[in-house]
Amino acid sequence: MMDDHRHRKERFVSNLNGTTLFETGSVMITICSTYFLCQTLKSFISWPNIEKPSWMNYVIENVTLAIPIICVCTFLSSLSVWFHVMLWLVSILISFLTKPTSSVSLVPSTSYSRNISWSNTDCNIITIHGELKREFKQMGLQLFLEMVFLCVISLNSSRKLCNLSYVSSTAGLACVSLACFGIIQWLLLRHGYSTESILLKTMNQKGLDAFLIGNVLTGIINLNINTIDTSDIIALLIIFIYLFLVTLLQQLLLYNSMASNVMIVFCVDNTTSMALNVIEAREMVINTCKQVEKNSNIYIKIIKLESMKTQWLRVHCEFTNSMSKIVEQLLKCNKPDCIYPSKGIPIGDLLHDALNVDWPFNDDNQIINKKLVVLVTDGVPNGLFTPLDSIDPWVMSHEFHKKNIVLAVVGVGNGNFECDAFYHALAKNTGGLYIPFVNAERVLQGVIGKVIVRKDTFSEAFRLVPSEYIEIELYEYEAIIQCGNINQIKELFLEAITKADYDIIKMINDTKFRF
Repeated sequence: MMDDHRHRKERFVSNLNGTTLFETGSVMITICSTYFLCQTLKSFISWPNIEKPSWMNYVIENVTLAIPIICVCTFLSSLSVWFHVMLWLVSILISFLTKPTSSVSLVPSTSYSRNISWSNTDCNIITIHGELKREFKQMGLQLFLEMVFLCVISLNSSRKLCNLSYVSSTAGLACVSLACFGIIQWLLLRHGYSTESILLKTMNQKGLDAFLIGNVLTGIINLNINTIDTSDIIALLIIFIYLFLVTLLQQLLLYNSMASNVMIVFCVDNTTSMALNVIEAREMVINTCKQVEKNSNIYIKIIKLESMKTQWLRVHCEFTNSMSKIVEQLLKCNKPDCIYPSKGIPIGDLLHDALNVDWPFNDDNQIINKKLVVLVTDGVPNGLFTPLDSIDPWVMSHEFHKKNIVLAVVGVGNGNFECDAFYHALAKNTGGLYIPFVNAERVLQGVIGKVIVRKDTFSEAFRLVPSEYIEIELYEYEAIIQCGNINQIKELFLEAITKADYDIIKMINDTKFRF
């Protein structure tokens, strides 16, 4: 009778007080085997961003990692050894007989010209990768030996008394689990598979939260359900609900607490068109950067556009959070040619460079990785009033939108209403704003502060900017948004100018007629 009572109580994960060390070890070994199976299956499946927090990843990891553990604890408890053997065999067969489709090769290319251009960073990545494989292998062997020693001295262990034998046997089980994970990660890295598991990451970082949530759910279950007399099907169903609730809340807690990576690219027009305002523009960028320099998750890059005779030069500096490097890059003395090409500033080329920079965290998830491009210019964009002979900036704004990159344009102010309207629409198309230079420093500091402190996206933060800072009433060209390229925008402006000229002539003629 007592055995039957204990057996029914142990159908719930929350009532494992009578579980033996062998059964606990069985569950821990199951986690290792299901982790191996999960990683090989995820690499085998062609699914975008499978290693990132997503509903697809959540379902896959719960099905392959957590549900088998429930099976071992319930109706497969008598067959747990064979269940482990089956999982290990399936995982090993998948890892050795297939190649991962979502893994990234360490060798960039087989061409000679690409290989000789490897940087020190590429070599360091390969060295670190090899060291990781060796470390995982050594860690697995060391922990396995420690497990054997600890389990040998674990005689007459008592969970209720919590004696030394029980402590050593528990430490031995922990060692064997870590040893299995070390060997598994060595095998995965050796064959090019990913070792990242979002579910295990949440368990590592939010284990206490999961424990508290589990205890609350346990109390709710025990208060509302007679766990002793519950049928097997209902008991298993409740365990599944219990599992998904705990893991879901865990991932939501981790997702909300993850530090956002804020990446900002300043594209500064440093040509003769900015001759009167270049110092003020530099000071604005430097003062904006000073606000965020102490935050380790802020990465800033500078791209300067310079004119040399009849040529455009785009000077890059790498991403950094060091204020000294930013100041050094911005304050470099350059004397641009006085010859200013009449075709306008190649804004499209500048935005193309910003779009394709080597982002430190190249993920399109704008909740975790937030990307902002700030264009500081006083020039007329190429293609707006002249034939386009560079990349179309309007097309680039659509690419920004696809990649979740927000564009903010700081207009120093050249008195050209059409340019202001175009830049406003260009930024608005990506979720950003056109900001007059006089308010740029205040607006940018406020937006970046909201992104850091309140964890808003850049689009959300820009929507909260007061209208008096951006003079929204000046911009009435909503039809620009409907255009497909800059040539259509140019035609729209020509129609508006023609209509304005016609209205002026008509007004003059009407005035003459009245007199």
